[in-house]
Amino acid sequence: MQLLSGNTNAVASLRRKYNKLLGVALTLQNLLDDVATQLERLHACITWQDPSATLLFIAFCACAAMALALLGLPTVMAVGCFWVVRLLPQRGMVSQLTGLSLHGLSWLKHFVE
Repeated sequence: MQLLSGNTNAVASLRRKYNKLLGVALTLQNLLDDVATQLERLHACITWQDPSATLLFIAFCACAAMALALLGLPTVMAVGCFWVVRLLPQRGMVSQLTGLSLHGLSWLKHFVE
């Protein structure tokens, strides 16, 4: 009787470990899917598959280069840090005005919010 009881505990323990491993694997698969989606978008932008998006990307890179050249890296980094740690009411107002969301980067929401 004790042998049967030990066997059931071992099966239950193995099942718990399997379910935990399955959860980690699914999370990793979702993360890799999000990364692949973003890389596909970047590839489409760089290879001129979407000319309007590519022009917008080039304009953004040019503005970023000018900001870095005129303001310097420490200033740009300070502004970026202040943007990340802004107050909650300001976050809501900005997201309502711009309509930005983290749809494709759901794994990133833990770091932003």
